[in-house]
Amino acid sequence: MSSRLRLGPAATERRPIPIGNTPLHPGGSSRQGRAPKPPTIREVARHAGVSLGTVSRVLHSHASVGEDVRERVLRAVRELDYHPDFVARSMRTGATHTVGCIITDISNPLFADIIQAAERELRLAGYSMIVANSMGDPDEELSLVRALLARRVDGLILASPERSLEETRELLRTAGIPIVLLDREMDVAGDQVLTDHEAGLVEATEYLLALGHTRIGLVCGPVGVRPGYTRLRGFRSAMQRAGLDPEPFIRTGSFSPQEGLRLAIDLLKSPQRPSALIAGSNQLLEGVLRATRTLGLEIPGDLSLIGCDDTPLSELSLPPITVVARNIPEIGRSATRLFLDRRAASATDADRPRVLTLGTSLVIRQSCMAFRTPGA
Repeated sequence: MSSRLRLGPAATERRPIPIGNTPLHPGGSSRQGRAPKPPTIREVARHAGVSLGTVSRVLHSHASVGEDVRERVLRAVRELDYHPDFVARSMRTGATHTVGCIITDISNPLFADIIQAAERELRLAGYSMIVANSMGDPDEELSLVRALLARRVDGLILASPERSLEETRELLRTAGIPIVLLDREMDVAGDQVLTDHEAGLVEATEYLLALGHTRIGLVCGPVGVRPGYTRLRGFRSAMQRAGLDPEPFIRTGSFSPQEGLRLAIDLLKSPQRPSALIAGSNQLLEGVLRATRTLGLEIPGDLSLIGCDDTPLSELSLPPITVVARNIPEIGRSATRLFLDRRAASATDADRPRVLTLGTSLVIRQSCMAFRTPGA
């Protein structure tokens, strides 16, 4: 004989169980402790004293918004801690609000500064960034482009290896999303953020010539990528205009510190040892400094030295190193603005790539001195 358990009213009735002085209500949350609802775009508009459309244009970095209004809206976004509902927006528009960024060397501090600046701009516009490192390998770059396109990113920001595969370029040509190239030239319809490295090397070389140096060396990165061949072009141009043959004083290779060490030692141990040297990247400068220490050379007494790109290494060296500087964070900000402008552009603008070229400046420190005859 089976027995049944009878549940009376006392067993079936759900009563709140007090915790401290605050009863929990059905659903497990307390009325007093319930998390506040996240702010809406309407509240942002009301807080900033503008229309919904103006807030939307600011969040999408539309050029038609004045700077004072833009700042007022962004201040309201920060004060209210507003975050767009990306899931709902993606369902409406098909956009993922993510941008893929492929770089060649994540250990390079310059890329860290570029990515940080770009990510900050993207976050304000409601986008997130996926960063990938190709390690300068064309096959790895192809795999990363495929993976990011499979994730349906809304755009790509690329610093490609020395030689990208044709398959990669074809993927980029048919991707149908905004593409921004960082200091690279490829036969794809992408916008570009470039640096005038050629002018920078002309200025650096002419500065050393004015100090009386005629044997000026250049340790340069790969000539298959734009920073390498434009720096080389600027150096050759300045030397040839001075009536000097630059070729015996040129060494080219990769951008790594190890390559900088190898190339600098080869150049500094050559029969025509230069009295001044230009390191064609911040990582090459690291190798050059190691070479001078290995060979027991003093800067600037034995060798005047100029680097490219201003990093803590160049500023904190003893003596501090003269450099061809550029605004690194502006590269990231500019790339983001080009992407956002492209997202907001009409279809008729899709086949008109834009090129933004940023300048350089020579930051003079204590690593160079006037040429003096050895032993004088």
